[in-house]
Amino acid sequence: MIKDSKWNWPLGWINRVLELGNLSVPVLHNDVADKVIWKNNNGNEVDFSVGRVWKDTRECGSKVRWSKVVWFSQCVPSHAFILWLAMRDRMQTQDRMAKWCPATDFSCMSCDKQSDSMDHLFFRCEYSNYIWEEMKEYIEDKTIPNSWKDVKDWIIRKKSNNSAASVIQRLIVAACVYMIWKERNTRLFSKTQMPKEKVRDKIIEVVKIRFIRLRFKDGDEYNKVKKKWNIV
Repeated sequence: MIKDSKWNWPLGWINRVLELGNLSVPVLHNDVADKVIWKNNNGNEVDFSVGRVWKDTRECGSKVRWSKVVWFSQCVPSHAFILWLAMRDRMQTQDRMAKWCPATDFSCMSCDKQSDSMDHLFFRCEYSNYIWEEMKEYIEDKTIPNSWKDVKDWIIRKKSNNSAASVIQRLIVAACVYMIWKERNTRLFSKTQMPKEKVRDKIIEVVKIRFIRLRFKDGDEYNKVKKKWNIV
């Protein structure tokens, strides 16, 4: 990059980043090894790392209340991503698509009674409602509401920590959202369908397998969860 004590930037770089032409040329010492340095947002020169560059250049928003509901060390990444979309109301449900295609007659792929929406899919539709009611037994709280807004409020109010009960609750919510959304898309694009009982069983299976692989502090709460899920 430096030739005859002058910058020798590629022409494409100069055209894209005009500030390169204003940088002072450092004095090079042949007896000193080259070192990559990054100047952070505070103006301090630090050792270069991809992590530091990402942290300084990314757009930072305010922390949301549900961050630990979605992202925690014991989560299933694919489930967490779909739940993240759901928590942000960014899933391409039919009520959103209807705004782009108002002449199209949309109907829920599971019940065929109305167009799907966040509130319908999670968990007003008779198909997803059956699954959610069944999984409430494993959360051991039958008072949990069935509308998506109220479900979000409920899970946000719950403690998000590393206890067995907290982890299993968040795993169940994420698995329900993921599996129901996956089944909806399978019906839409592949024209195949799975009975609601089988989707329920798959949710139980994936949550149980994930839970078995985790480690928790032994105690009454952990033993209660193991008994509920028939984990030896």
